[in-house]
Amino acid sequence: MVPAPNSWIAHYLTGQLAVDHSSAGNIGGVYDMQRHVWSDEAMRMVGLDPEKMPPVLLESTDVVGTTTADKAAQLGLTHAIPIVLGGIDAAVATFAGGVRKPGNHVAMLGTSMCWGYLQTETESGRDLVCMPYVYKGQTQRYVFGGAATAGGAVTWFVEQFCQAELAQATQQGISVYTLLEQQAAPLPPGAHGLVFLPYLMGERSPVWDARASGAFAGLNLTHTRAHLYRAVIEGIAFALWHNMRAVGERRQALDQRLVVVGGAVNSDLWMQIIADVTGYPVYTIEEAVEAAMGAALLGAVGLGLVSEAQVEQGWAHVVCRATPNEHACETYQRLFAIYEGLYPAMQSSMHALAGVRELEQRN
Repeated sequence: MVPAPNSWIAHYLTGQLAVDHSSAGNIGGVYDMQRHVWSDEAMRMVGLDPEKMPPVLLESTDVVGTTTADKAAQLGLTHAIPIVLGGIDAAVATFAGGVRKPGNHVAMLGTSMCWGYLQTETESGRDLVCMPYVYKGQTQRYVFGGAATAGGAVTWFVEQFCQAELAQATQQGISVYTLLEQQAAPLPPGAHGLVFLPYLMGERSPVWDARASGAFAGLNLTHTRAHLYRAVIEGIAFALWHNMRAVGERRQALDQRLVVVGGAVNSDLWMQIIADVTGYPVYTIEEAVEAAMGAALLGAVGLGLVSEAQVEQGWAHVVCRATPNEHACETYQRLFAIYEGLYPAMQSSMHALAGVRELEQRN
């Protein structure tokens, strides 16, 4: 069994099979967070054969092996290049975003959304995922949650309902998202009483329901596409805040700023809405920050090209993009209470509709 893409690539290049502790902690609850080994007890409970699990567990900064002669020749690489194991995308992107010590936290907003922070405790509650971090994973735990659709929900809305805006944006030589932001920005928080559930592919934390579905609540004849567009962005911001609230009292230990990375940082409106919904000043990073950059940094650490002091000092330059507006924050607090109550109220209907879709697919 090769449980993670980085393990497969490392095995392909070196012939050595290993999994990093961070990825192991993210695999179906069969990793012992206290002892940093596979849990035989948990695997028996879910019917997994322990003999089929990779026997070697390494840190994300450990060298798995070196490129074999045949793979180096096949790929045009130098023979015996050391391969650092790395980790899964969310934690690695978080590392690239400057998360180095407990209390640091980053939100990643691309096609989907992921928010994570560091702590030293091994427990995070049932609503979020807790696993060893990709940096100093023996003592630092990465706690994260996320939404299945973020930018994906925005793209869906634009592609399905905004043909007029797409044509107008093309005619003006601007992005359709720029045009829609210009139309949505003057609208008040809540888009005149409209709330969107972004559960277009089920939902991850803290809902954990593959049969959840999306919804607009509060629609009336006064709403335009600009209202709906703003509601979609607000709904994703609510999903982020839903995850941040799931940490409970531990939220007091978080840095009093929220760093955001991913494609959403191109939107000033989105950054302001996130600041107003969460109450945190929103910062973004001047450099291009993605998981690939984090992987490169982990590799540099593993090969001794970057010192621990340099890692702790950080490499990225952050800039403040939005500060919370007190009036908007108060409005969003009231709206979030409505957002949070919609899923429990609609769950049975969502499941019934999912059953209709499943029946249609079988037939």
